[in-house]
Amino acid sequence: MIESEILSWIVYGFLGALSFEFSSRFLNRKTWGKSIWIGIFIVVEILINRAMDLILPYNSIALILPMAILIFLLQRIFFEKDLPRQIFLIVNFIAAWEILKFLASPMSALIFLAWNPIFERFAYSITDLDLILNLNRFVVDGVLIFCRAIQLGILAMYLRFVSKNFPHEHELTMQDSRLLALPCVTVLIIDLTIRLMAFSIENGAARLIYDRVPSTMILLPISSLLLIGILANHITLFRNLIRRLQLENQTQIMRHDFRDRLATIQAVARSKFPEIESMVQIDPEIPIDPQDAEIISKKLNGIKTRSFIRGKIFVIEIFSNIEIDSEILDIVEKYHGEIESDRSSVTLMLVLNSEQKKIPD
Repeated sequence: MIESEILSWIVYGFLGALSFEFSSRFLNRKTWGKSIWIGIFIVVEILINRAMDLILPYNSIALILPMAILIFLLQRIFFEKDLPRQIFLIVNFIAAWEILKFLASPMSALIFLAWNPIFERFAYSITDLDLILNLNRFVVDGVLIFCRAIQLGILAMYLRFVSKNFPHEHELTMQDSRLLALPCVTVLIIDLTIRLMAFSIENGAARLIYDRVPSTMILLPISSLLLIGILANHITLFRNLIRRLQLENQTQIMRHDFRDRLATIQAVARSKFPEIESMVQIDPEIPIDPQDAEIISKKLNGIKTRSFIRGKIFVIEIFSNIEIDSEILDIVEKYHGEIESDRSSVTLMLVLNSEQKKIPD
C-alpha cells in the first residue's frame, strides 16, 4: 500500500533525524549536515528492508545489525572518531527503538480489537462497499500513525534524557563503554526473545502472541516502559558515580595542596623562628583529640622531638630524658599507649582509632 510506504519513509526520516541529533551531542562534527545524513539513512534503510523482505520475510530481527552498521558508518563519515562513545550511542539508540516496538505493536492490536466490532456494525448498516473500505483504511492508517508517533516521541524523550544526564566532561573509555552497553545488550536479548515467541503457526496459519495470550497486549507495553526506565536509571547511576569520583579526586588534590602550603609555611616559620623546630608538629589528619594534641605540644615545647606514624601507632620521640608530666601520662593511658625510655630519649606511643577524634565544642 502507498500509505504504508509513505509512513515507512516518514518513520525512517524521523529516525535519521533523531540518530543525527543524538550523535551530534556526543561527537564532534567533521563534515556535511543533517539533511544529507537523513537522506542517506532513509534510502539505505528502505533498501535494506526490501532486501530482507526477499531474503528473510517476517524476520525483523535481521534488521538490527544493518541499522547498527549504517549508523556506525555515518558517524565515521560525519563525525570525528571516538569509538567508545560511538558504541555507547549505537547500542542505546537501537535498544531503545527496538524495545519500544513492543509498546506500539500491542497498542495498535488493542485499538484494532476495539475497532473490529464497531467496523462490523458499520459494514452491516452501510451498503456502499467503497465507503466501508475507505473508512477502514483511514482508521488503520490513523492507528498506525498514532502508535508510531507515540513510539518516536518516547524515543526522543529517552535520547534527550540520556544527552542531558550523561557526564559529557568525562572521557569515555572502552571499559566505561562496555559497562554502559551491558544493560542495552540485555534489553536487546529480551527483545529478541519476545520476537521469537511473537509468531506461531497453528493449522497452517500464522498467529500472533496477542491472539494466544491476550494479556500480553497490556503486559508488553508495561514491560517496554520498565525496560526503558532501567536504561535511563543506568545512565543516572553512571553520572553519579563519575561525579563522586571527580569529587574525591578534587578533594585529594586539595589535601595535597594544603599539605604543600603548610610545609612551605612551616619552613618559612622555622627559618625566621628557630625555636619552632623544637615544637611537636601533629598533622590535623591524625585522629587525635585537638585538645590532647594541644596539651602535648605545650608540654613538650622547647624540647627537640620527632613524630611519625607506624601502622596504627602514633609515635613521638623526645630526644631528652625528661620526666613525663601527669597530663601526658593521662593522654597515653587514654589512647591505650605505652612509654619507652632510655638514658637519652623518651618515646610516647599512642594507638590511633579514627572514632576517637572528636570535634571540639
